[in-house]
Amino acid sequence: MRFLLIFGLLISSVFSYAQKFEGTIDMVKRTLTDTVYFSYNIKNSYIRIDEYDKYKLLQKSFILNLQDSSIFALNPHRKLYMPIERQAAMSNAISPTVVNTGNFKYIQGYKCYQWRVRDEASNTEIAYWVAQENFDFFKPMADLWQGIETNFSFFTLLPLNAITGDMPLLTESRTLLRDEKAIYSVINIEKAIVSDAMFVIPHTYNMHQILR
Repeated sequence: MRFLLIFGLLISSVFSYAQKFEGTIDMVKRTLTDTVYFSYNIKNSYIRIDEYDKYKLLQKSFILNLQDSSIFALNPHRKLYMPIERQAAMSNAISPTVVNTGNFKYIQGYKCYQWRVRDEASNTEIAYWVAQENFDFFKPMADLWQGIETNFSFFTLLPLNAITGDMPLLTESRTLLRDEKAIYSVINIEKAIVSDAMFVIPHTYNMHQILR
């Protein structure tokens, strides 16, 4: 498994994924009962997602490969890793209402346009404030990550331009009665060179075996 990840990194440097952004994006998710922080490190077709609790202590990590659609989960406390099966995409039978409101505001220096998704079945209305920039990784990541993070499942329904790289910098999820469910906010965007080592499973980690 580790060899495949290292080999994949070498291949991605030759056959580069169509992506312009390289660097780190920090995000916070707030609900009525909890706060979770995320740090996304992006390089070519690789994304590492580190998840921290409200005290900003690392809880778990994920390594995504957008070329082969693989996902590995890492447990830093137990020094374990395991592959995660890709979840099924949202069914075509589900047809939430999608509206481009035309509203916009500036977030982290980016002009963001508002999209609304209203889904009666899940009692959910989500407002996405989307930056139309060069975040080429985000739409493929959302396609791969949906099912694991429902916020991304609804985002994939938006008729956006995946080539230019649209990405929500603020996501507001509420019930249909407007009660707050969760707020996802991008709090930092830093373009920088990211080390390949970020996407390699440490040799001290063992693969988690699931007993059947």
